[in-house]
Amino acid sequence: KKNYIGQRPQPVNELLDKVDLGQTEEGSFVLNIFLPNNYYENETLLLIPEESFSKKALKIFIEASKELTDKAIIYDQTGDINIFHESFKRGVSLNLCSSIVEISANGANDVNIDIVYNNGLEIDEVVESVAFTKEVIPIIQKVADYYKKDLLEEDFEIIGYVTKLHQEIEEEKGEITLSCLLEGKLKKVRMVLSEEQYLIAQEAHKNKKSLVCRGTLKMFDRSTVLSDVTSVFIEENEL
Repeated sequence: KKNYIGQRPQPVNELLDKVDLGQTEEGSFVLNIFLPNNYYENETLLLIPEESFSKKALKIFIEASKELTDKAIIYDQTGDINIFHESFKRGVSLNLCSSIVEISANGANDVNIDIVYNNGLEIDEVVESVAFTKEVIPIIQKVADYYKKDLLEEDFEIIGYVTKLHQEIEEEKGEITLSCLLEGKLKKVRMVLSEEQYLIAQEAHKNKKSLVCRGTLKMFDRSTVLSDVTSVFIEENEL
């Protein structure tokens, strides 16, 4: 997918729980990921050890980085941003592009990443290097902006508080604004509700209760909308 919104998949959360981060010098960090080998219940080694999620993720990152740098050269020659349209199939995403841009301080610095594999048993280490020069950062920012145009998620659930209600006279439908957290940031999400859904939103607002809404989430630079709303209900189990 070009875009990732909302809750992280469980394998990602499990991986992040095992991550250590240490700084070696100003502007330089080492990320250590410790994962046990996979065993059967009788502790016998697998005949063909399953590759860990961390290595799978790092391989995708390396492939996506190569895709970015290769296509950046072509873009520099052609100016055609559409060459990145299918790059998400090789791991390129809005999240990846935005992260690289931010790490570079918006193009002020080069980004050099060394990836070292070490299972704690072998002396030899496999090292992969990824480099993004500050000259290529503006192109990566353009790729991020390009992917933002397609930023939507179907059948997406959001939870928040109603901050605005609006219904025209003699209209059955009504529009509300829901204040909620998306990607760790407070967002105001607009949506049009049916008459029945709007009454539920009114009740949630009156009683200061959380409202749960499900539909198609569309995020833009300064606007977030939930369309095709399929369900609306009040969150009853609040602490």
